[in-house]
Amino acid sequence: MKVKYLVMAGIIFLVLFLVISLLPLLTILTMSYDTAADIQREFGVIIIPGQGARNGSLVISDSGDITQRLDFALEIFERQEQKPLLILSGYGKGYVARVAEDIEATVMYNVIAPQLRQAGYFPEDYIILENQSHHTLENALYSKKLIPPDVNAILILAPSKSYTRSNLIFKSILAQEEVIVYTIKEQPVIQKKAEFLRNTGTILMLLVPTDQGRLWVGKYLYLFFFQKGCFIYPDFLYARLCELPSH
Repeated sequence: MKVKYLVMAGIIFLVLFLVISLLPLLTILTMSYDTAADIQREFGVIIIPGQGARNGSLVISDSGDITQRLDFALEIFERQEQKPLLILSGYGKGYVARVAEDIEATVMYNVIAPQLRQAGYFPEDYIILENQSHHTLENALYSKKLIPPDVNAILILAPSKSYTRSNLIFKSILAQEEVIVYTIKEQPVIQKKAEFLRNTGTILMLLVPTDQGRLWVGKYLYLFFFQKGCFIYPDFLYARLCELPSH
């Protein structure tokens, strides 16, 4: 009889935990886009997640999304009286080794730094490179460590193709901060539908209670679904068989 009550209590506790944990995430998912009106203010930090780099150049989508986001970050930087810190976030998609000139954060720096210098600013005073992340969850978790204390607000310039996921992740990971997640172009409906399964997986990762746990779960789920050949190898073989150059 005691075992029966313990099992029932455990089930009730689990259901309550899931409901309480899911409510904030579902609230974020049902929120409307942050709009141009939301960014007419001062930000202490602007985070620009990467979108791929190859042969020392940014990978440009049909919409030119990454170049537009970098240009827009510079517009906001010049507009603000108190200059924001720019966090350029990204190592590269997938857990594969890259030469230095193909690391996303470095390539973005090479694009934006000369423009800052031309405008009369020292890039090293305003830019931080986050060059560890392989996907959006890691963009948020690693950037979080670089955010100075007591910033007034944080702006995320997210890729349009993954806006819903970016919005969910950054507003969950940086829940203690005032965060605006903005995309220059609205995410197409077809991409919203295509992202449904990844968004569902993201919710499960965000239910993990610690940042370190989220990093671990995020990495191995990515390896399982997108790099299956890497997932099956033990750690001592991982570096040999999976950490391969991207070109």
